[in-house]
Amino acid sequence: MGGHAAGEVASSLAVNSFAETFLESGTACDAGRLWDCLEEANRRIGREISARGSEVQGMGTTLLAVLLRGTEVRWISVGDSPLYLISGGKIKRLNQIHSKAAELAKQVEQGLITESEASQDPERHVLVSALIGEAIYDVDDSPPLEVKAGDFLIAATDGLDTLSQEEVFAVVSSLSEGDAATVAEGLLQAVESREAPKQDNTTVVVVRLPG
Repeated sequence: MGGHAAGEVASSLAVNSFAETFLESGTACDAGRLWDCLEEANRRIGREISARGSEVQGMGTTLLAVLLRGTEVRWISVGDSPLYLISGGKIKRLNQIHSKAAELAKQVEQGLITESEASQDPERHVLVSALIGEAIYDVDDSPPLEVKAGDFLIAATDGLDTLSQEEVFAVVSSLSEGDAATVAEGLLQAVESREAPKQDNTTVVVVRLPG
């Protein structure tokens, strides 16, 4: 979580804990397995905060985990790291946003505020759910979703949100003849080209379904 203490510590703990728990789990149910991993990652962060005290007080991280088995994909996520599916000439965000931005979007739909007001709200990036070693308020866990050959899955940190969904789609479409690494690099270059002040760190993982 940008602006908070030891965010890099929390994210590293979460990733390593999640991966270790997933590989060691004897749970056959994928949904239960992902939940177990998420909860263990959160507990690991809590233990680190208890052990190190004020040095890491307030640290936390978002988390997005994607499981692909054949042509079925499912995910579990907390926070605002986006997961996109590009399929059939369209782009769709698959996971929910756990930030003030989601609340603002609802207010726009209800006519309470304008899109301009929502986009300029100084708290739009404030998280309403994250892994902080305490209760997790919102989790997005999915049922299996069928994907097909040629589809792209894009998992990223919120630095990718510098680009609109339409811009992400345009970049992917322009590089669709290349491999997944080429697409990922193209997205990173598109973010960097914006030269946005206080640009959030951007990590992108691209999967192209073979076929």
